[in-house]
Amino acid sequence: MPIVHQDQGFDFTIKPEDKDPPKVHITGAGGKYLLVRIGVPGGEVPYVERYEKVDQDEVNWAWDTIQTYQENFLIAWKRIHGGEWKTLRGPVKIGPPVAGCRLRLKPQTDLEEIKEMIGGIPDQRFYKLKKRIIADLDGAGFKDIDLGLYIRLGVWSHIGSSYRKTAAEVKELCKAMFGYAIPEKIGKVVLRDYRYRRELTKIAPTLIGFHNRKVE
Repeated sequence: MPIVHQDQGFDFTIKPEDKDPPKVHITGAGGKYLLVRIGVPGGEVPYVERYEKVDQDEVNWAWDTIQTYQENFLIAWKRIHGGEWKTLRGPVKIGPPVAGCRLRLKPQTDLEEIKEMIGGIPDQRFYKLKKRIIADLDGAGFKDIDLGLYIRLGVWSHIGSSYRKTAAEVKELCKAMFGYAIPEKIGKVVLRDYRYRRELTKIAPTLIGFHNRKVE
């Protein structure tokens, strides 16, 4: 079974005998296991089909990893399963993430303010998402942000329980980036339903239309 990626003690494996849809098996010490559908870059986010002996933070981390390198995992799947990639040689390597659908930041954004606000969110549970947001914004010259990250910010803006302080900080960050706080629901789209699953192509026009009206 080809191991296509290793991180934090976990092996990410694609089995040649697996059938579509493309998926990755993630295993760690102590019987930890996750099965994650890769999805389609720009159209369908990853989907966690099954997990065993892992906590919620590890589930979130595994999903984030597949989402970040989605295009590359899909290429690895195609190489391992033949087709257009069967003539390529050498080990499968998970390289830099590929950008998907993006939403622009508000005009005259204060970049230093945004950097300070992102860095000032101390919650360790937000740390991995923070790193992805910083890398994404920096790669785009602080002009726009990935749609998937926009959804994640929207979900964090309304998370409750012990996350309330962080939720308030994320709301203020969204206001600085977009000029408005992201609501829990946009049209008929409940953002938390799309945090880990379902096609984004179906909801992208609704979110983009709403965002463009608000950011003007």
